[in-house]
Amino acid sequence: INAEYMGGANSNSEGGSSIPSETITSFAMRYGMASGPVVCGVMQGKSPMFDIWGSTVNLASRLESTGRPGRVHCSETVFQAAQKSGSPYTFAKPRATFAKGFGTVNAYLLESSIMFVPQELQASLSLSPHWPMYSALI
Repeated sequence: INAEYMGGANSNSEGGSSIPSETITSFAMRYGMASGPVVCGVMQGKSPMFDIWGSTVNLASRLESTGRPGRVHCSETVFQAAQKSGSPYTFAKPRATFAKGFGTVNAYLLESSIMFVPQELQASLSLSPHWPMYSALI
């Protein structure tokens, strides 16, 4: 899964947005999800860091960057795995999406799932009916 904060004009050295230091009242995130092989390892240095690499990670990143705020953009392999497993997830019709390094791929927006979210968590996250994925959480 790849996600990036998209709410502010502050940029970090990698070209993404950094979360501003002032209080955030609301923001939207995009999510990209792909399934497949990855390579992982610990990068040594001042502070050892675990990381993963590979085309699966790159595809998830491309899906995130072409996705919509507040939505999960899934690859064909994620869609097929969900269909085979009989999962409770529903997806929008596939849309042809250009992903740099992959060409045009079929991508699916997650529409809903059956999931219970406790009232206390809903309140602490300030979920409301205008939030796009709210219906997926109840």
